[in-house]
Amino acid sequence: MANIFNISPRYPFLEVLASYILKTAKDKNLNIADDIILLPTRRACRHIKEVFLKLSGGNAVILPTILPLGDIDEDGLAFLDYENENLLTELPPAISKIKRNLILSTLIKEKNHDLTEEQAYSLAVDLAHLMDTVEMEELSFNNLQYLVPEEYSEHWQETLEFLKIVTSEYPKILEENNVMNPIDRKVRLIKKQIEYWKQNPPKGRVFAAGSTGSLVPISYMLRFISKMENGFLILPGLDKNISDADFEILTSDYPKVNQNHPQYGLLKLIKGLGLKISDIPNLPVYNEYDIADSDRELLASHIMLSSDMNDDWSNLSKLKDNVLSGVSELTLDTDSDEVFAIAGLLRKAVFENKKALLITPDRKIAKSVANELKRWNIIVDDSAGIPASDTVTGNYLILVLKMIYDDFSPYSILAVLKHKYTHLGYTHERLEELTELFEKKVLRGKISLNSFDKILAIASDYKDVYEMLLKIKTLCSDIYSKMLDPQKYSLHDLLQSHLKLVEDFVSSPYENTNNILWNTDLHNDLSTELSSLLSSLNDIKNENSIIDKMTVNAYFVFISNYLLSLSLRPKINSHPNIAIMNSIEARLLSADIYIMAGLNEDTFPRISSDDPWMSRPMKAKFKLPLPERKVGLSSHDFVEFFCKKNVIMTHATKVDGTNSITSRWYSSMLGR
Repeated sequence: MANIFNISPRYPFLEVLASYILKTAKDKNLNIADDIILLPTRRACRHIKEVFLKLSGGNAVILPTILPLGDIDEDGLAFLDYENENLLTELPPAISKIKRNLILSTLIKEKNHDLTEEQAYSLAVDLAHLMDTVEMEELSFNNLQYLVPEEYSEHWQETLEFLKIVTSEYPKILEENNVMNPIDRKVRLIKKQIEYWKQNPPKGRVFAAGSTGSLVPISYMLRFISKMENGFLILPGLDKNISDADFEILTSDYPKVNQNHPQYGLLKLIKGLGLKISDIPNLPVYNEYDIADSDRELLASHIMLSSDMNDDWSNLSKLKDNVLSGVSELTLDTDSDEVFAIAGLLRKAVFENKKALLITPDRKIAKSVANELKRWNIIVDDSAGIPASDTVTGNYLILVLKMIYDDFSPYSILAVLKHKYTHLGYTHERLEELTELFEKKVLRGKISLNSFDKILAIASDYKDVYEMLLKIKTLCSDIYSKMLDPQKYSLHDLLQSHLKLVEDFVSSPYENTNNILWNTDLHNDLSTELSSLLSSLNDIKNENSIIDKMTVNAYFVFISNYLLSLSLRPKINSHPNIAIMNSIEARLLSADIYIMAGLNEDTFPRISSDDPWMSRPMKAKFKLPLPERKVGLSSHDFVEFFCKKNVIMTHATKVDGTNSITSRWYSSMLGR
């Protein structure tokens, strides 16, 4: 029998795993330093090191090799470190995401000259994501011609023509430049790692723990490890209440499946191993834990079954009356009330010296709660980081460019003038005076100020204000003239001009510009990333490639997308007992209190938006994951947290002033 075990969601996963590794190593006189542990995320890898230290009583211990097996990001991609670095040199390097997007954007524009540069680049970003998904699922675009029957709309016929980009022109470009798509390279490296271990088995045990195997190449690795002589596959929260009949329904051939079920990925993995649920025992537990009653799992199991499953609902009568003991609900009127309530709960946890984990995919809730806690000097770690566009400097980069993009609308000019970074060579006090005069004398009571020239004409009666506005026009003249010109310019030169313009706006008579723009560790990281981007774009420019050229309007989309996708982590001394995470980052972590927030439809769970490249029927025929797959992964995380001892679920009836729809899980779990 293969070494395949399960850990119930009611138990602290990493604590149980670490205890098992230490206990069995002691019993069999094994050295855990020879072991390898593969966990789903880097966060889990860091946390299990703390668990080992705690179990050792604070004594020095040589840890196993601990690596992230599937560190999945919000796009569903996988990352893997390798013990044999030679594997990395046997394949061509990966093409940079920036360069790939630019290549695809150029190819798309060549296919349809009616598209603007901005539209082409946006489509290129979506196409790159589709390519990543296809490669991660190990599918091929070779049979695209059979994908869209003639009865489909003309729109999808045209889409098919565009998709042929990835089967003809784009692969040739990759080959000519001796590079690979990032995901294709990762998939091949996973396979090479498996082949390497076949020839060179690891000295110690290998534990692949906490992964559902929802990604095809990761499932290959898990299956291989489960069959290794010293391999152990530890599953997270396998539902042992699912009947054999429901097991068959959930694992039936594509697309007749229930991809939104929390057990879908796990059960497909088990079926691929030729096993049934009953074949998999629970991992032995060697310590006492304060956990929820087993009926909590049974309740979650029943509620998550769909109507077409052969479930005997009479089993529900067997549930104990106190099955929801330890589960609390908070339904608030507004999202602001929800933030205040959560912050209060976390503050109480700090006062009581308890560990609390806030789990939410809602970035607004996460940011607002973190800010609210600062009122009590509680600094909290938000694991998702901060999009560069949400940092003060990142936002200012967009703000200055948007003023030009908006053709100097009064609102956009004021937004820049009132920003704390803007000096324009004046002292801060003097600029405030001029801005107030500009607002009162030039803008107030005026209508149809739809051009900068009209604004300047009115401001000509106020010498100092006029000079300030003229300075803005002069500084922006180069980029503004290029924006009106359909000609394309070097991306490197546009970014350089953009950064120079921002520095001119920030220029102060008494403070260094760098001290203003890059004044924190977070902004220093942004400066480093922008320097790296400049270097990459300069390399593209030196290649004399057509992908280097872009209109100013398209550049606005490009830099906005870049800053939004770039995540920065502030270096803070966060409170050791409080953390804010999305459900992916929180997987396998333990706490005294779990708060699941933002339980609204299209937030928790998040519903996938429409794909501009493939309709749902096309995805089904192509055997790509349907939108329900992400719902299924999210529901697995939800059940894991719901089965803990102390759980608080929060929901706001109004979000941003609009009535919200309660999450299906929030309603179901509480019998509504």
